[in-house]
Amino acid sequence: MAKLRLEDFEGNPDMDRLDYEARLAALQHQLELIQAAYINQGRTAIIALEGWDAAGKGGLITRMVGPLDHRYTKVWSISAPTKQEAEHHYLWRFWQRLPGAREIAVFDRTWYGRVLIERIDGFAAPDVWARAYDEINAFLNKLSKQTYDKLLTAIKTKLAARDAMFRLRITTLLFDRGIKQNFYASMLADAYNDIIKS
Repeated sequence: MAKLRLEDFEGNPDMDRLDYEARLAALQHQLELIQAAYINQGRTAIIALEGWDAAGKGGLITRMVGPLDHRYTKVWSISAPTKQEAEHHYLWRFWQRLPGAREIAVFDRTWYGRVLIERIDGFAAPDVWARAYDEINAFLNKLSKQTYDKLLTAIKTKLAARDAMFRLRITTLLFDRGIKQNFYASMLADAYNDIIKS
């Protein structure tokens, strides 16, 4: 079996703004039709997005759910667990957010965080994240038996684009906040530049 390399999927050339707007409108209309079918048929869907920081998950979600009926769409941004969530098994917070009949749930980060972020950043011990693979498979198996439609998407953005997005976030801090935050943002910018250089 050939190895998949993320670099092989970076070939998207820049798109003309008018072409982008037309394609976006067409895709949003398709999503509206799909949601109407889900509502009428009582179906349930989970859309799960994973990707590096500043990869564009938030922007994608905003464009995706914008035209949808928000009574049947829930967006869950997953970050560090709250105190209550930390008292339970890590999958508990996902079970709490599963969609009901006729709903679409969108997860900005997922259950894979245990074997990705928590593993890489050292928040989960090796035996914990190793066990998580089986736990995640069991979780997804249960979802399949409960007739959830699932779509998992990993978003990869070129390093230069992520770099630009991160710098934009820092610049926004600099211009939108007071003096204290300006000092913090400039420290953050310095730390980021040190990381890039290493």
